[in-house]
Amino acid sequence: MAGGVLDVDRYAFDVIDRLEGRTEPDQVMTELVGVMRHFGFSSLIVTGVPLPHQNLEALVLVHHWPQGWWDRYNSRNYAQIDPAMRKVMSSVMPFVWSESRTPTISREQALILDEAGDFGLADGYCVPIHSGGGLDACVSFGADRVTLSRREQRSLHLISLYGYEAIRRARLPGDGGGSFGLTPQQIECIRWAAEGKSNWEIGQILAISENTVKNHLASALERTGCTSRAHLVARCLRRKIIP
Repeated sequence: MAGGVLDVDRYAFDVIDRLEGRTEPDQVMTELVGVMRHFGFSSLIVTGVPLPHQNLEALVLVHHWPQGWWDRYNSRNYAQIDPAMRKVMSSVMPFVWSESRTPTISREQALILDEAGDFGLADGYCVPIHSGGGLDACVSFGADRVTLSRREQRSLHLISLYGYEAIRRARLPGDGGGSFGLTPQQIECIRWAAEGKSNWEIGQILAISENTVKNHLASALERTGCTSRAHLVARCLRRKIIP
């Protein structure tokens, strides 16, 4: 765990400096695991946020979860009802997992939180990652309990933003044969745009607002360097980003 105020700040900026120089996924993961342990956590995951019809496993960039919990979480598709994952979708700022255990959650959702505790993940700290197109992903750390000071939470928030960008850049390069760093939500919008669907229709299919669809496609245009919707679809088809 970090020490005084200056130590916390210095540690965060030292990590960010190192992340900016890491180009391989394993290098970035080593840095993130070090951060995880430094702040007293035992697990971490960097992942896209699944839409209603998606499974989490296909969206994960990196993870350091107990294997038993990883297998159970994915085989039972817990991401669709996990209250912490649901909270990610409505949050801009980071939050502690226990904040999602409210009186309104279902018995099934409460059981997921209890089961996580059986694997040493009774609580955690989650950082939603947003871009101009809306929610992109999240970086989430788990432990038996969270004892972060407010200063440490802010430092971990900042590190998570840089960590996500570093792993995204390493895993999904924007040139060559990569996917331009497009998020799962952006790819889904492009896929339906290729079917000739309007923004409103895509929003209805994906259960998101028309404006969110518009933002996802605008961000995709920027990331791919395309100049029109048709250009975007054609480029993604050529790269086999969409079927």
